[in-house]
Amino acid sequence: SDGALKQRWIAVPKSAKITFSPTNNFSFPAGTVFIKNFDLTVNETNGATRRLETRFLVRNNVGGVYGVTYKWRADGSDADLLSAALSESVNVTNASGVRTQTWFYPGPFDCLVCHTPNAGSVLGVSARQINGPLTYTNGVTDNQLRTWNHIGLFTNAPNEASITNAPRLVSVNDTNYTAEYRVRSYLDANCAQCHRPNGVAGYFDARFRTPLAAQRLINGPLANSLGDANNRVIKPGDLSKSVLFARIHRVGDLQMPPIARNVVDTNAINTVAEWIGKLPRSTEGTVRK
Repeated sequence: SDGALKQRWIAVPKSAKITFSPTNNFSFPAGTVFIKNFDLTVNETNGATRRLETRFLVRNNVGGVYGVTYKWRADGSDADLLSAALSESVNVTNASGVRTQTWFYPGPFDCLVCHTPNAGSVLGVSARQINGPLTYTNGVTDNQLRTWNHIGLFTNAPNEASITNAPRLVSVNDTNYTAEYRVRSYLDANCAQCHRPNGVAGYFDARFRTPLAAQRLINGPLANSLGDANNRVIKPGDLSKSVLFARIHRVGDLQMPPIARNVVDTNAINTVAEWIGKLPRSTEGTVRK
């Protein structure tokens, strides 16, 4: 989210529970509310931040979701509900002076571009995303899955000894993991809501649980070859022919992800470039149909 700092909450109706799955989507009861604050660093010399927006996603009574965005006033006194998408120019102070960063506030329709029924409507809140440590307000640090299990949030309480063995995603710049693992984690978190079976006509499957050989990433076919028939989703060892790299490197027309991004994610760019550069060209032709 263009370098924003985020805080997240979930509220589940009293006596309601979440159906747990180690690999698939969780099932959330009607009335579940997901809340996310976005703060942007507006002075890079001293770390000062400004709260820009608070988003709500609500599980409705028919299994879908709706989303709303509140834009915070410049003085931080209150936030106002937006009826439509909005862009704002935000001044950011740095060592060289002041630069302007565009911030996109999604409207209700924009929320549903990614939060689709095909993707399970709720994104991010899954075992692979929250399977990691968090320091809570009482000062205790524990695995989030184990904590949710302890407080009785799951209908089908997982076995305590095995719950943290669920697959987990990692940060794109966590060098304790291979570049491949980090890239596939990044693609699952940022692209899989659209790039999956029955999703957009992009052909590849970005879901982490899909084996790499079946994802149609390496030498995968393209819906848009950007004018070069030799291009592929990822061309081993060749960034210039790897359209995935080109699309996440763009801002504006044909950028990916397509909305709520106005800045290039340099951490992702560097890790994707590292992985593609290390792929042996002998992997050509390994795409599966």
